[in-house]
Amino acid sequence: MESLVILVVAAGLAAAVVWWAMTPSDRRATEKAPRKVSVPEPSWVLSEDPRHDAFVMLPTSEPVEAEDRPPPALSLVRLVLTIAFVAGVAVAVLTVIGWLIKLQLDEYFRRLGS
Repeated sequence: MESLVILVVAAGLAAAVVWWAMTPSDRRATEKAPRKVSVPEPSWVLSEDPRHDAFVMLPTSEPVEAEDRPPPALSLVRLVLTIAFVAGVAVAVLTVIGWLIKLQLDEYFRRLGS
């Protein structure tokens, strides 16, 4: 049980560090409202050179969201759960492999002793 608590705490700390490192440095200092990006009028004149692709966004009346990430708390919870789950599976697999090796060695030494 203690191992599980240590595993969950370590996963939480690792997720917190990853989440903190991934946030932009300007957002760490002060929390700002999400930026709005205005869509420029499209240029309907395309390049004559076929090697260049043109990307045109149609004009809309609503501004485009620059960032559509989930809330930071949800990201942190997902990171904690993912790290804890993967670490738990790894520990379980290694435990089963160790148990199987122990059974094989016990059988080997039992046959060797008789």
